[in-house]
Amino acid sequence: MKPSLAVAFAVSVTLALGACSTPGWDGDIASWGSMREVMREGRSEARVTLVEALRSPSTVGIGAMAGLRGEVAIVDGVVWVGRVDGAELECARDARPGDAATLLITAEVPVWRALMLDHDIAASALDELLASIAEQAGFPRSQAWPCVIQGELFDLEAHVLRGQCPFAGTVDAEHEPIRRSLAAARGRIVGFYAPEAAGELVHHGQASHLHVVVEQPALFVGHVDAVGVRAGALIWIPATR
Repeated sequence: MKPSLAVAFAVSVTLALGACSTPGWDGDIASWGSMREVMREGRSEARVTLVEALRSPSTVGIGAMAGLRGEVAIVDGVVWVGRVDGAELECARDARPGDAATLLITAEVPVWRALMLDHDIAASALDELLASIAEQAGFPRSQAWPCVIQGELFDLEAHVLRGQCPFAGTVDAEHEPIRRSLAAARGRIVGFYAPEAAGELVHHGQASHLHVVVEQPALFVGHVDAVGVRAGALIWIPATR
């Protein structure tokens, strides 16, 4: 993220952001494919190339590669890809020519607001934290909005799709996602909080859809199943007018 574009301040678990009379974020979210048709119905054809989807250095986003053969994270207009070839996983910065997604959700956020956590947030409490941020920042519950979390992570559970989605039913061994469990890591989480967009932007029964770019101990790009966030991390949300 670019700190020069935002104001950072500390927040407690109660997220005392102060009275907020500003309207919700007025940006737009673009999407190609939906969670329902791609993940549940198996319609995983290519819908957009990753290069096409990059509109500016302000682009953030998440997605799944065509054929459900990998995961995508976009932060500050940079594409990060975790792609699979058989049982092999390759995580890299920048898309290859012709790389396409079957599901892609993006937003343009030219100006961010940064919140600094003053204590750890357990994986089980992350959605509650995002809900509190949304309420106190003035985002309507019906509005989906992007976020980026940067800092020390713990109890990270993540996966990279390998041709089938486990949320759609039983997955055979050949297509079981490649999974990672990390007790501690450093990196960025990017995604969307969208409690009223089940089947579109998030899985049914979930309020957020997040991907991770792990920088340490080794580069990894994947879909977040669960993650805790350490004190000192920054949570970037769209600035309101």
